[in-house]
Amino acid sequence: MNPLSVKTGLIRKIGAMAFLVSMIGCSSHSDQDGSTTPQLGDLQAELGWLHGECLAIERNLATGDTISVVLPQPLASRTAPEHTFTLFEATIVKDVEDQDDCLPLLPDRKAINTEGQTRFYLVKADQEVDLAIGVHTGKGASLDVNNDGKDDYFGICSSTEGIHFSVWSGIKDSNEPLWVGYYYLGYDLTPDCP
Repeated sequence: MNPLSVKTGLIRKIGAMAFLVSMIGCSSHSDQDGSTTPQLGDLQAELGWLHGECLAIERNLATGDTISVVLPQPLASRTAPEHTFTLFEATIVKDVEDQDDCLPLLPDRKAINTEGQTRFYLVKADQEVDLAIGVHTGKGASLDVNNDGKDDYFGICSSTEGIHFSVWSGIKDSNEPLWVGYYYLGYDLTPDCP
């Protein structure tokens, strides 16, 4: 890998971290009726991403806990009038710390994917999972993670070295995601993030 690509990758990662830090400050806002709608800070531990049977999430989960799995749509289609998401449940089998049960923990990926408070779990689902978003809100299977009465948009796109996951409010003109996740793959991809 040449020094320029390493520097560019580092700058991209620093920019992504700065974005996350600035967004975490937006933990919630009060609605007109006085209720509180969760924002990025509240949802960070409730949502995670999956690659196969491996879940990456900041929440401490126990064997037997249930999560909802949402197969995301391309982020570029977020403003389309209609979306259909596949939603199903999975069960936590065990926590994992090595690559045998979890591809995000391969040696060339582990250092970046384990940054922060991310934990990894092996899950058992009734359907096959490639890349997905996991939701543990305690309210059962739902596409409305921020409780605004509208299904949210679960997006996915690729950058030059990884996969970006995001959840957006059901409001089409929303400019900020409710949650973001990043999966570093350790090899070059063709970027398709808008």
